[in-house]
Amino acid sequence: MYIGFGIDAVSFLVIACAAALIYSGILALKYFIRGRFSFSLTNFILEILIITSLIAVILLTLSPIRGLMLEPVYMSVNLVPFENILEMFRFSTRETILRMVGGNIVLFMPLTFFMTLRFLGKLSVIWVVFIGIGLSTTIELIQLFHPLRQTNIDDVMLNSLGVFFGVISGLIISKIFGIRSE
Repeated sequence: MYIGFGIDAVSFLVIACAAALIYSGILALKYFIRGRFSFSLTNFILEILIITSLIAVILLTLSPIRGLMLEPVYMSVNLVPFENILEMFRFSTRETILRMVGGNIVLFMPLTFFMTLRFLGKLSVIWVVFIGIGLSTTIELIQLFHPLRQTNIDDVMLNSLGVFFGVISGLIISKIFGIRSE
């Protein structure tokens, strides 16, 4: 899903493997602390996908590495809603609009989709939305102090739309396939 947004297949595989190793370490630590171990393959896979999605979001939004950035930008702040979006529709190409607007919407969809599936029945959908929007807002605040990034209220709004789409997709898939968190 992130391949069209700057992370190639090999990088994504490396991220997924790193996530699996990190999570396996967390499981081992949990086992040693609690002294008992319960394992659900479905939950394990969903949690790996959540961690992988989170790492991908962080790499795509905060990476100082030029190869992971969509295009070079310089520090700027936009706190006026829809200002950059409207400007983009007036002066940018369709490809740029799709990449920037669509990319910001799609960016948070996998994370909240997998969170909805994993924590359905354990965590309110409202909390998943809150966590997604909170993460987007936190990233924009961090970008405020990053010399190669832009802080933009439009990004938070578009990311929030992606959060809602991810949650709604997760709810629909869980209903269709009868997925319940274990």
